[in-house]
Amino acid sequence: MTGTLAPPVALVVVQSTLLLAATSVVTDTAPLAPLLLVAAVIAGTLQCSALSFVTAAYTRTPETATVTVAPVLGALFGGAMWTAGTPAAQVTWPMLLTGGGAVAHLARVGWDGVAAGVHVIDVAHAGPALAVTVVLTAAILAAATKLFHWDPRR
Repeated sequence: MTGTLAPPVALVVVQSTLLLAATSVVTDTAPLAPLLLVAAVIAGTLQCSALSFVTAAYTRTPETATVTVAPVLGALFGGAMWTAGTPAAQVTWPMLLTGGGAVAHLARVGWDGVAAGVHVIDVAHAGPALAVTVVLTAAILAAATKLFHWDPRR
C-alpha cells in the first residue's frame, strides 16, 4: 500500500508547499499558526488516502470507480466550500462534520486566525475543527483497515 500511496502523497506535499509559498508571496503575509496548516495538510491527506481504500472495498470494477468515489468527494469538497464561504467565527458543527469543512477551517484559522486582520488564534475556533479532524481521520482509518482486503491480481 505504501507504493500505491507514495506518489499521490508526495504530490500533495509538493502542491501544498507551492500553494502556501505562492499565497505568502501574493498576499505578503505569513501563516499565523503554521502547525495548524501542517495539521490540515496531514489530516486531509490521511482522510483522502484512507477513503480511497474504503471506496475501493466497495468498487468492483474500474468503470464504477467514479460512481463510488463521487459522493465521498462531493461531501469533502462541498463541506470545504461551505466552510470557506462562511466567516471563520460563524462556522458551525454541521460544517465541520463534513470532514472537508474541518480541514478547510483548520487551514484558514492557521493562516488568518479567527477573523481576517485580527490575527488571533482562538482555541474555541481551532479546537473543535482539530478534534473533528482527528476523530474523523481515526474513524476513516479504522474503516479502511477493517474493510479493505488486498486481492492479488489473477
